[in-house]
Amino acid sequence: MADPVVDAAHEWLSRFVGMYQGMDAGEGDPVHDVRVLAEERLAAGPTASDPFTICGLMIDALADDARATTLAETWCRDYLAALKSL
Repeated sequence: MADPVVDAAHEWLSRFVGMYQGMDAGEGDPVHDVRVLAEERLAAGPTASDPFTICGLMIDALADDARATTLAETWCRDYLAALKSL
């Protein structure tokens, strides 16, 4: 039987990877290492805490980008809302 929390984390990480894939300019890009880690967590089977880890890393990586910070925080709120509805 599938774990709905892991399913929600998987969906969130998939959306994150998809969105940032087109913005990742490769090595040296602050998004690159965070996106790669998100892909690794996704491939390994995400945990409930992985979206929060990735959000925190993205906020740190793009500290001067208010839109990225807002997006990461919004995604985490959406993820929490999805978990509460399970």
